[in-house]
Amino acid sequence: MEPKITLNKAAFTEYLSKSDLSIHKLASLMRVEPSTLYRALNDNSAMSSATMAKMMDALGLEGGDFATLFIFKPVLHKSNGKSKSKQPCGYKSRG
Repeated sequence: MEPKITLNKAAFTEYLSKSDLSIHKLASLMRVEPSTLYRALNDNSAMSSATMAKMMDALGLEGGDFATLFIFKPVLHKSNGKSKSKQPCGYKSRG
């Protein structure tokens, strides 16, 4: 099980407000497209570690603030493909 790291929406909006930043201004400081931040905020999309580091830096945060700004979520992977096989359409068992 690998963790998925997503943005803590409440903490993110609070940091933006404290820093008097808009998403567009933060994106500019981070040198990323605003859509990168909107995806993380609205879709709960995972961000790359480089993007997370840029965000921490642009917001003036330190390592201890990481767990406040980001949430670790466990991810369960889909089946490994070892499920029972189904008979093809039209298959008639001989009995």
